Amino acid sequence: MWLVLIATLILFPFNSCFHISNLCQNKCLNNGTCIINSEDKRESCLCSKAFSGDRCQVNIDECSSSPCRHG
Repeated sequence: MWLVLIATLILFPFNSCFHISNLCQNKCLNNGTCIINSEDKRESCLCSKAFSGDRCQVNIDECSSSPCRHG
């Protein structure tokens, strides 16, 4: 593992232009996708339809509004 890392650093050295823009500090839960706004660099989560909340932490009960006939 270390040998691969060292070889990578030698072959592809870091420079001042190196920038990782897709690393979110605020990880999304429940398979949510972290996205970064290109204008203000703010992180947010794109949740699946079964979850909501800032970090996709709220499980949405799809039958809570009584759309289900049998429960």
